[in-house]
Amino acid sequence: MSSALCVLAFLAQGLALTVSAGADRDRLNVGEEFSFTVLATADAAGTVTLITPGFDGFELVRRGERREVGLNGARSQVWEFRLRARSVGRHTLGPVQVVQGGIIAQAPAVDVEVIADGGGVASQLNPRLRELLLAAPPPPDSGAAVTVLLSAEQVLVGQQVDVVTLAWFPRDLRLRLRRQPTLEPPTFTGVWNYPQPVPPGIAQTKRVGEVWYDLFIYHQVIFPITPGPIVGSQAVMRFSVPLAFQFFSQEERFELKSRPPRVGVLPLPDDGRPAGFDGAVGSGLGLTREVDGTPRAGEPVGVRFTLSGRGNVALWPPPFLRWPPGLQVYPEGTDEKLDVVGGVLGGTKTFRYLVVPDSAGALPIPTVTYHYFDPEPATYQRGEVRGLRIPVAPPLSAVASRAEAPPLLLAREAPRSWRAVHLLPWWGWVVVWALLPVIVGISRMPRVSRRRAERPVRLPPWLEVQHRLDRALAVALQEGSTDPVNLSRALREAGADAGLADRVVAVRDRLGVERFAQRGGAAPGALLDEARAVAEALEGLVRRGRGHAVRAGMIGALVLLAIPGAAQQVPAERLYETGAYRAAMEAFTVRATAAPEVVANWYGLGASAYRLGADGAAVAAWTRAARLAPRSRTLARAMLLVPAPDPASAEWRRVLPFTSEESFLVAVVLWIAAWGGVVLSGRWRGRWAVVGAGALAAALVAGWSARETRHPLGILTATAPLRVSPVGRAPGSRDLPVGTAVRPELRRPGWTLVRAATGEVGWVSAAQVAWV
Repeated sequence: MSSALCVLAFLAQGLALTVSAGADRDRLNVGEEFSFTVLATADAAGTVTLITPGFDGFELVRRGERREVGLNGARSQVWEFRLRARSVGRHTLGPVQVVQGGIIAQAPAVDVEVIADGGGVASQLNPRLRELLLAAPPPPDSGAAVTVLLSAEQVLVGQQVDVVTLAWFPRDLRLRLRRQPTLEPPTFTGVWNYPQPVPPGIAQTKRVGEVWYDLFIYHQVIFPITPGPIVGSQAVMRFSVPLAFQFFSQEERFELKSRPPRVGVLPLPDDGRPAGFDGAVGSGLGLTREVDGTPRAGEPVGVRFTLSGRGNVALWPPPFLRWPPGLQVYPEGTDEKLDVVGGVLGGTKTFRYLVVPDSAGALPIPTVTYHYFDPEPATYQRGEVRGLRIPVAPPLSAVASRAEAPPLLLAREAPRSWRAVHLLPWWGWVVVWALLPVIVGISRMPRVSRRRAERPVRLPPWLEVQHRLDRALAVALQEGSTDPVNLSRALREAGADAGLADRVVAVRDRLGVERFAQRGGAAPGALLDEARAVAEALEGLVRRGRGHAVRAGMIGALVLLAIPGAAQQVPAERLYETGAYRAAMEAFTVRATAAPEVVANWYGLGASAYRLGADGAAVAAWTRAARLAPRSRTLARAMLLVPAPDPASAEWRRVLPFTSEESFLVAVVLWIAAWGGVVLSGRWRGRWAVVGAGALAAALVAGWSARETRHPLGILTATAPLRVSPVGRAPGSRDLPVGTAVRPELRRPGWTLVRAATGEVGWVSAAQVAWV
């Protein structure tokens, strides 16, 4: 036996086969990589084979092999292994053996210590996922397998469910693969799905019997949104195994499927459900509020409500806000930020609002109560933010660097020409125009006969005095009570003194007696004079009563004027003077819609828009006002504050120096004068024909100007790109500046095809155009 060993030792020394192994690091953390190198040197030619050692506790990342020839003819074979630490502890690599021609050389084992649960794949997984992997059952047989693991098989609506797809590979099978396998996780309907990032590589290593398995995972989180059973699709894993060790050998394809995962979803309980619950599900939800800076009257201020906690952030509804009246509130959208704490999804959701206070004082922010369902204790909870009042500073000058707009117009009536023309409908004026020639024609027809002039009937003096006295009594008393018993009392109540009342009663009785006397109603002259004096006294009494009534009416009017607010400015003007320009703009809009013929309404609307910086809306409103009052100096000064962006737009915005109503009234006056002259002169020629032709010309001018006014004109209120189609993402030719004049060509919901004053044609958003 000893002689055989000596022979083997002699042969080994003759062949000079040596082997060494080493690692570039002997101490590292889980998840860190290091290099393990094996060097074999042989003097004789021949193939040197490495017996691959076990790498328990490590993951093989990369393997390399190369040959080297030294100057003395020695041949070296180098194997390099790139390994990643998978578990904590002291691990031994080797011993390493190489074989050449039946000769075996061995290198001592190498110890590597993995000291900390650091940045490895397993340590990078969240605790919730690590617990699921520790509880994962091993594969049922010795081959590859794919399974789906659920964190819970029965949950409530909105509760988190972790879905982990496990792909098991025997290590020797995995090392034979030339390419990575593909894994299709299950899909679900009726859920909100969040794929979760997983570090690449082997998540876990398990030994089942005599076989080492490497585990790969895919993680996703679902939130059921409807009650009832949910069945997912099968998870599918595909891979190919070479049939031989040659590089170009054929491969056998495999496809493995899992069982369909099933989740039972229960509805939220009805017991304890609050009235304000809107479907929010989460754990530990908190509500906070933030206000941007100190607000000023007429200027927007940002108000944000932020929800934070655990749950499905995307499905948290906005809080119910009951804003006080008088505030303009515009929702600006939401911001979501997701995070994971201990494997549970959550984050923050911010609801943003723009609030515009109308005047200085206090901005009331309402109390907000947010109801939600917490799945952990399975009870309804609530978060609350108490209301507060934020001081609102007075408004600054709306645009400090801009010129002040002229003062508001206070006239609340339409122009006189407009009122005169609209006294009659259009068919009424047609009748008037046609009636004058008809009347003149009838008056010039030959008369067949003339009526005998009627002689006026002259009443006797006593009857004339009787009628005068009765009229004076009827006006003075107003009740018609002229019986002798109550006549004196009624006259005293009407304001007559006792003497006048007695005189009236006596004169009235004497006239009645004389009327039926034998003289046949021929009353004496003294009685007639007395009756006339009494009637004149009664008429004076009536005039004094009317004067008292007029004076009382004037005094009442003065009293009303003296009452605070009785004849003050209307609310729109007060809002404008206090700096609440946005509220004033809305008030003027309502008034202009109700009474579009009033110049002051459109001018106030334009002035409010100008103070807010909305030049396009201001120009549109002032142009509408200028069409009603083209010679107003106030409007002319206002229009100079917002110059047109180009000469073509300035030409389109220009108005005629007269209105169609004024031209029509001139035509009516000339028409009446022409036919009146025909009646007086008895002939239709000369000057009256010229006057009639002027009336027709003025009527044509009125029709033409009315047609020009009815032709719609738009002013751009914001810089708008001309798009090639009515789609928000459609390309545009160029941007038209604010104040550009346009005319409509075609309309679509939310869009208008316009022709600009400069000639371009394109689609713009309907909200960016103010129509005149």
